[in-house]
Amino acid sequence: MAAKLSILGSTGSIGCQTLDVIRANPGHFDIVALTAGANYSLLTEQAKEFLPQFVAIADASKREVLESQLSGLPICVLAGQSGILEVASLTSDISLAAIVGMAGLKPTLAAIESTKCLAIANKESVVVGGRLILERARARGVTILPVDSEHNGLYQLLDGRDTKTVSQAIITASGGPFRGKKISDLKVATLDQALKHPNWSMGPKNTIDSATLFNKGLELIEASILFNLPHQRIEAWVHPESIVHGMIQLTDGSLLMHASRPNMRVPIAHALFWPERGASGISSLDCKSMAQLTFEEIDHETFPAFSLARQCLDAGEWACVVYNTANEEAVQAFLDGRISFLQVMSIVQKVLGLAHSCHWETADEACAFAASIRHVTLKAIQANCV
Repeated sequence: MAAKLSILGSTGSIGCQTLDVIRANPGHFDIVALTAGANYSLLTEQAKEFLPQFVAIADASKREVLESQLSGLPICVLAGQSGILEVASLTSDISLAAIVGMAGLKPTLAAIESTKCLAIANKESVVVGGRLILERARARGVTILPVDSEHNGLYQLLDGRDTKTVSQAIITASGGPFRGKKISDLKVATLDQALKHPNWSMGPKNTIDSATLFNKGLELIEASILFNLPHQRIEAWVHPESIVHGMIQLTDGSLLMHASRPNMRVPIAHALFWPERGASGISSLDCKSMAQLTFEEIDHETFPAFSLARQCLDAGEWACVVYNTANEEAVQAFLDGRISFLQVMSIVQKVLGLAHSCHWETADEACAFAASIRHVTLKAIQANCV
């Protein structure tokens, strides 16, 4: 039987590549629902092709035009945050959580209530609400399958393995567009330069995070939470070929690697077909592709985001939320041309210095704390713009 699949965030980079995998496997999936933030035109195209039972768009002002575009089709149209949450709560075999940023937390938690497997491609939800997500998933018997290439690689290496036998888990970084650059070079870094990722096709937020290496900091936090590993046992290496995505060093001296072409369709296919295997639509690696593999230490002086993430994990859950939330706003300010590239880092550091510890037990409380940090960050950005 075809697996029932909901895609939360179908118009983003991950969502679109997920639909590519589905196209490569006709008859294997029955699309229950698709959601989008504001891109009603692409959502319309996807809905007409895949005929989901439901679509939802977060921007409620787009509901009327979406309904008009889908008139005559057996598709229920919902809108606003309530519509996204209603769609996320639909019964499914697999829910793909690919809504970017903090906006993905509540839909992710809602999906856990009614799905068998949660394929999570939203690292911010794990960084902010990882404890809540894991507690709810354990209570419901829901399997969590990471879709980020690094965490998916680690998952495949760690699946069924006692982590006591793992002395170190390693994620890799491409180095982004500024690999090898120094702080003096980054003072004049432009938005166009930061958006030119050498290997991966991602949305603007993730691409800028790759340029600053904030993505590795977020992934460090995510890996620590998902795999219940202390951050001292997690390392990151710059690997410009982006072929090896995860490695584990075992206590017997063995080093195991997960490798694939740098294409998100590979981890997406793993998550969609788990525990079996299915076609990703991507060709396999050959030995020529691996003739030269490069690994370099991160330049922590030029790119301090990874080291800062370690400090946040030592400080506690609240600091990780500050790290994530302040970075979200700072990246958006850089994308809007309001601050420079280097100010992304300095603003996060400043906000971490201003924030105070906080504990929460619900998603609403976590979101309220994040909202307060967002306010502090916006004030810090405004101060830097003057």
